[in-house]
Amino acid sequence: MPFTGDKIIYYSSCESTNTMAINLLATQNVLEGTIVITDEQTQGKGQRGKQWVTLPGQNLTFSIIFYPSWLAIENTFSLYIISALGICEALFPTLQYGLTIKWPNDIYAGDKKLGGILVENMVQKDTIKAAVIGIGLNVNQTNFNDLPYATSLALLASREFSLAPLLRQLTDGIQKQYDRLYDNRLNELKQDYVKHLYGLHTTRTFQDQQGIFQGVIQGIDDRGRLVIDALEHGMKYYMHTEVTYIT
Repeated sequence: MPFTGDKIIYYSSCESTNTMAINLLATQNVLEGTIVITDEQTQGKGQRGKQWVTLPGQNLTFSIIFYPSWLAIENTFSLYIISALGICEALFPTLQYGLTIKWPNDIYAGDKKLGGILVENMVQKDTIKAAVIGIGLNVNQTNFNDLPYATSLALLASREFSLAPLLRQLTDGIQKQYDRLYDNRLNELKQDYVKHLYGLHTTRTFQDQQGIFQGVIQGIDDRGRLVIDALEHGMKYYMHTEVTYIT
């Protein structure tokens, strides 16, 4: 398959790289592994309809186009898995310590958010026609006055980063994990993802439709649902819109 990053489409400013990538897919044939990148997103997308806001030119905001037509519909969460693992493992040599994944899509350093992932799939009948993996990573931004739980590579490593080689580092990492998925190593990927889960095997506070409760994250199931031992209430299984971390 074509290597991720062989083609890069750059916008100085755009609504969001995911939106631009989806628009490209609707109008032309795009090489698999194409990266859509911008210096500034005016309407960056996050999970649950949230907006992803970063300062222009200081961070990495990009999307990758894949054609995983061989991937079963029920395994679409694996695209979050390969993206998160690719980022965590690619950044380990830079930070010299491990990052965690706050299920389902946030990259954390300690208790602060370093980046996020948004996967949007184009499905035709029972086939994933295309997938757009959007990534926002805080790199050189150091002021997060309105986002006290955010951090950046510059804050963590006490230095600035050149964005171009960092982009290659990240896309190489994601490509490696995508190849593992293509090679039918999904079970291994799930195990690695669970090992990286933020809050794994620790008692934390959550909220669902029934209210606030104490629970212990056990991992994910085959559908990518978060598995929480709600202590006196037993095991609970959640899709990404059904539970919120409180502490």
